[in-house]
Amino acid sequence: MSAPSITGWRDYLAEVGVELHPAAELFPMLSEVELDELARDIDANGLTSPLALWRPTGDAPFQLLDGRNRVAAMWRFCDGADRIAGAISLANRYEARTDPVAFIISANLKRRHLSADQKRELIAKLLRADPARSNSSTAALAKVSDQDGSERS
Repeated sequence: MSAPSITGWRDYLAEVGVELHPAAELFPMLSEVELDELARDIDANGLTSPLALWRPTGDAPFQLLDGRNRVAAMWRFCDGADRIAGAISLANRYEARTDPVAFIISANLKRRHLSADQKRELIAKLLRADPARSNSSTAALAKVSDQDGSERS
């Protein structure tokens, strides 16, 4: 399987009015090989985890918080647009009272097998994204110690 285009799924989301939340881009995408494996699994077993969408107000467009890799994997199918549209219609939807950055960190940090370097890079991205947030608050979001970077539960 190979993607029709690298950015095709992103263009499709924009076309249907779903934006990518910037914080979702903090985590790395799967490799092409891993996306192919995920696509095969989705083809065999269906989409077992729904996408997560969020919007700050009731009239704002939804933003994808969680599911970029699933969307990229579904785009590999000849009916990828239809599969993505179905996944969007069944997505978990969140509104203003949900902190999108905290949601993304929570949904991805423990699920992903990030190296210590990737975790440090994530923390650096979080600090750059919101310099007003304190180091201890950023460390709490990333679930690491603000003293030495070790994992916290």
